[in-house]
Amino acid sequence: MIRLFYRCRKRSPRPALPPCAKGPHGKPYFAPDSLFSGLYFNISNSGSYEVLAVSDEPVGIDLQRDAGLHYDPLKMAQRWFTPEEVRLLSACESPAAQQSCFFRLWTAKEAYIKLTGEGLSRPLDSFRVDLESGSILIPENGQEKTAAAILSPVFPEKGYYAAVCTDSVLPAAPVWEPWTSSLWDQFSSSDAVTAM
Repeated sequence: MIRLFYRCRKRSPRPALPPCAKGPHGKPYFAPDSLFSGLYFNISNSGSYEVLAVSDEPVGIDLQRDAGLHYDPLKMAQRWFTPEEVRLLSACESPAAQQSCFFRLWTAKEAYIKLTGEGLSRPLDSFRVDLESGSILIPENGQEKTAAAILSPVFPEKGYYAAVCTDSVLPAAPVWEPWTSSLWDQFSSSDAVTAM
């Protein structure tokens, strides 16, 4: 189960989160004595929007606004990405295709380090995004091992890229739902949590 929510930060207030604690790298999670302790969440924001992923397993989400890059995506990739990812970007047929590919890779990488809770303490070139298989691959004993699944849901507003990572294969893409003031009410009964 995974549910995705979004809100326009300029037009709607954010509902307060239920009680939270923090993991070893600072990633927040629902407090063990909370009604929501069986759920995981992650938040990201960019431009005018904020997104929230809620799942029954660890999850990471990233949102990036494509406001026109002020830097060369290939140069950025050469600094932060794996050689395979750099080759993928180099093979793009147009600047627009390269920019789109860059954002798909970048959001997947950000979602993965948010899934693990490591943040940028984990080098972005220590794992590879495989867009074709929808997975994060990490080197292990001279081979690559699947570390997480990637979902790149189409965000409701043009000009944004989003990615979600989980530890297991994702089912069909979830639908974005508005992040309302009563968001947590729908998770407040154990029946609702079980139904997700």
